[in-house]
Amino acid sequence: MRVHQMRDILAGARGPNFRLSLSAMPNKTRPLLQTAWANLHRPCDVMVFSKHTLLSVSPKVIEILKDKGIRLVFDHVDADMANSPLTGADCHMASSLGQLRWLETALGHSDKCHLVHHAYDTRLDKIRMTRKDRFSTIYCGSRGALHLPPELTNDVDIRFVHSSADMERTIPDLGKFAMHYAVRNDEAVQPNVFRPFTKGFTAAACGSIILAHRHTNDAANILGADYPYFCATLDDSDIVNAFDRAKFDFGLSDWHDAQERMRVAAKLVTPAALRAQFIELIEKALS
Repeated sequence: MRVHQMRDILAGARGPNFRLSLSAMPNKTRPLLQTAWANLHRPCDVMVFSKHTLLSVSPKVIEILKDKGIRLVFDHVDADMANSPLTGADCHMASSLGQLRWLETALGHSDKCHLVHHAYDTRLDKIRMTRKDRFSTIYCGSRGALHLPPELTNDVDIRFVHSSADMERTIPDLGKFAMHYAVRNDEAVQPNVFRPFTKGFTAAACGSIILAHRHTNDAANILGADYPYFCATLDDSDIVNAFDRAKFDFGLSDWHDAQERMRVAAKLVTPAALRAQFIELIEKALS
């Protein structure tokens, strides 16, 4: 989905000096086809490999493309960086601040990596947001990732999303909720995995605040370490306390402060902001 949504977002950047197209590379189970794809690929200045393509591309294909003078960008998204390839890239696209710092450390410098935030689902731009006159909370995500104390079962509208069709059905309702719930059951378990703050950007796009774990990747960097609706641990009591505080604060000064921070976060992933980030990435790859 990231690839197609980035294509749609970047459509506005097209001009005399910018052309964008998608190309489907055969996977690693068909090495001869993959090599033929690389040999026959039409010339271009820069090629961006998606996360899944990175896990499939062969060193031979990388060599062929580089011999053609094509600059290569690797987009790792939320891959395990311990297993995601680094060799051969002219620049790496980081989808979070946490991943950017990991890449800078691993590569020893910052001129070969650049941040392009992973935005919310662009289908949200087509729905009308409603006024939030009462406290309400939604969880939108996978069943396996959710960490929800039993005490909050009746307080959170749970929408399990495992496919694009699931998301299509859920999107019209996302803008109706005052708060989005985003506490995962595996925070800080994988040290080399940096999930983008997509749930935060989604809530921001909906005009909602978010309840998240303090150590959620990028959360404190984007919203501030003193954002009022972080839980400090995965203990049920901590999560319930954070939830109760948000419920009590609804409409009060701390709530309004959280809303303002979410509005600032939303500006990081507007189409114009993402286009600017991507163009800076391409310029870095070409330099």
